[in-house]
Amino acid sequence: MAPKFAKRKKIIEFVEMAATGPVGGFYPTAVSKYIDSSLEEVLEFLLGLTETEELTLVWELRCPDFSCGNIIELSQEERSNKEIECNKCGTEFELQDSDFYPRFDINPEYKEYIKEENKNKKKQILSLQPH
Repeated sequence: MAPKFAKRKKIIEFVEMAATGPVGGFYPTAVSKYIDSSLEEVLEFLLGLTETEELTLVWELRCPDFSCGNIIELSQEERSNKEIECNKCGTEFELQDSDFYPRFDINPEYKEYIKEENKNKKKQILSLQPH
């Protein structure tokens, strides 16, 4: 089992790679697979990145009908015990905690910061190469 500091570095690596790409967010399960660690451990660290504003936690409400899987709405908080209807398949259901899935969106300012930081690193490397 890798030490916590190694896992933390791999998580940061994942987040920075995601920030340089076209995606706006990701699921913690992707990070868990990338670093080969438990979802609980990954969630704990990603939640810390919401406090420092690199990421925002968004809850996706998904239709519980597996043949549909429609994302009905996005929210900053989970809610339960409310009747709702899927706007795609028409399934009516009472909200349960299990209908919500965490997603971490990347702060657009953080994306720009990482892209600029990468440009500066490339310039430094190029300036060190002999001509």
